Amino acid sequence: MTKEGIKAVDEVYRNWETREKLSKVVKLEELREADYNLSPSQFVDVSDKVVHRAIADILTDLAVARQDREWADKDLAEVLAKLNL
Repeated sequence: MTKEGIKAVDEVYRNWETREKLSKVVKLEELREADYNLSPSQFVDVSDKVVHRAIADILTDLAVARQDREWADKDLAEVLAKLNL
């Protein structure tokens, strides 16, 4: 662990606090409901939420990128022709 990570764990332990993606103070009833499973993944969510874009927005962006590429290809072809390449 990094020094920062060790410090964060020490802080939440000493202050008995809940910290997102690191710790959660749970009540005995929550532990009973979890069948006394003390695995951190039972109580602390460390996953990042994935945000998906709408297909229509993606298709629009692809169409714009395709048009930009075609213009760039055309400009490059003109430059190369002027250079006799």
